[in-house]
Amino acid sequence: MTPAPAVAVIVPVHGHPELLAETLDSVRRQRGVTVRLVVIDDASPVPVAAQGASVVRLAAKIGPGPARNEGLKFAEGEFVAFLDSDDVWEDDFLERSVAALAKTGASASVALSRPVFSGGFAWTTGLRLRMFTAARNGALRLCAFLSPSGLPVAGFYLCQLSHVLFRTDRIKGLRFGAEIGGEDWSFLLDAMKGGTVTVIPRRLVRYRFRPDSLSFRPLDPARRKAIYSAFLPRLEAAGARGPLLLLYKAYFGLFGGGR
Repeated sequence: MTPAPAVAVIVPVHGHPELLAETLDSVRRQRGVTVRLVVIDDASPVPVAAQGASVVRLAAKIGPGPARNEGLKFAEGEFVAFLDSDDVWEDDFLERSVAALAKTGASASVALSRPVFSGGFAWTTGLRLRMFTAARNGALRLCAFLSPSGLPVAGFYLCQLSHVLFRTDRIKGLRFGAEIGGEDWSFLLDAMKGGTVTVIPRRLVRYRFRPDSLSFRPLDPARRKAIYSAFLPRLEAAGARGPLLLLYKAYFGLFGGGR
């Protein structure tokens, strides 16, 4: 009997234990794979306890990027996935992702998103988030239709980290930066170079929007703008044209201006 594919799942967390419980439950429900769950407790106010997981508690908070790097030290098996501590996978996320990689030989896969809202948002912000999620899902579906060989490198920003499964050997030696905001995009862009990303045209991830999340934290507007503006030349160098460039600018307009 062929053993189930082995997947290392790395979950960095700082606080919000009520959301983490749902996230970890979704990992435990994954079928068709053998999961090694690694939780990096980034100095949460209350120490994390997670049944069936390897929990590494850090003495001081270092941020999501470096916390993921700590998790990579424990990554074993053929595949690696990173799951944000407030996102939730459908039960067949890993099974479908592994199957997609086996079928295409791609370096990574990306699934579509289903938005979930926690906390209070202005109705205008909620509408923009729903519209952008629909646009991003639509762009990924279009890429899957027009480019069966894989998502163009210029579409790296369409890949949210919780939606991606990597081949372990593809990201060997790569590390996340320490900056807050954009560290996942830099990692994704480096991982996509010289490889392919296959699109799974199904909504397999419940992506949670929270007013207090890092994406919406009221950082200095100039700094936030600098983070996203820095990717424009990298996007153009990767060959972004037309719709891919327009959608990026829409993303920049949504998140660059804060709430």
